[in-house]
Amino acid sequence: MKFRKRLVLSCRLRFTGETPIIVYQMGKVGSSSVVESLQRAGMRLVFHVHRMNPHNIQEVREEFLRDNQSPLNEVLGETLYRKVIERGRKAKFITLVREPIGRNISAFFENFSRFTDIDYEKSNHGTEELIDIFINRYNHEVPLTWFDVEMRKTLGIDVYKHAFPKEKGYLRVKGMNSELLILKLETDDLIKEKAITEFLDTENFTLARNNVGREKVYSQTYQDFIRTLRLPRAYVELMCNAAYTRHFYSEKEIDSIQTRWGADSQEKELPPGIYGPLSKASFRGSVSS
Repeated sequence: MKFRKRLVLSCRLRFTGETPIIVYQMGKVGSSSVVESLQRAGMRLVFHVHRMNPHNIQEVREEFLRDNQSPLNEVLGETLYRKVIERGRKAKFITLVREPIGRNISAFFENFSRFTDIDYEKSNHGTEELIDIFINRYNHEVPLTWFDVEMRKTLGIDVYKHAFPKEKGYLRVKGMNSELLILKLETDDLIKEKAITEFLDTENFTLARNNVGREKVYSQTYQDFIRTLRLPRAYVELMCNAAYTRHFYSEKEIDSIQTRWGADSQEKELPPGIYGPLSKASFRGSVSS
């Protein structure tokens, strides 16, 4: 099956003169809607991937094996790296960003069984228990480090060297053999549609909603979780003061993020385990000075 997938992808890349469009992002940032919309618009060479860095792909495989779980299928990322990145083929990349706390909660529920060791349908976890699992087992650093450990090493583009127009909500960046469009999820859909239309020089592009948490089997539990969640103030401050958040979000937006997640203003220290598998030193290393 892996060989067949590689063969199909290789043929699609080899026997067409079209520029591949690669939606390349960290996950749970609204990318599925973009991909589906591009396909509906008739774009044939559209790919959707979270990882292309070979080192990261191998690390993820080993992590899943250590946890006695089936490794993720990374054939697409591997093939795109070899056929596009290594060969210096021109490509257009679209990536999205989302405020980190909401993004992490969505990713936690999307990967429910990985962190709870049971499928959602078989679970009887209460809301408070799920909050505890989220705080202590989820890797909270993912959105804060993805651009450094994945995109910068793969495309050679350091997004933090390009001032992001926070009110506008999107930015185009040129690389050696690639063009990158960065979209902020919270930006109005009409503006995102305009940005994508201009970036791809296409017409009649509209965004369709897809893979929305409140429409999933766990939607009620998800809503209860959000209503109940009260995060430690120190955690919210770490996430909001990270270089990632400060680069893409205005002070007004950051204030709104802090208010939304109802941090406990009396709590001064993070409880043990708040970093999940992340060390305190590495987390603080990702925070802007």
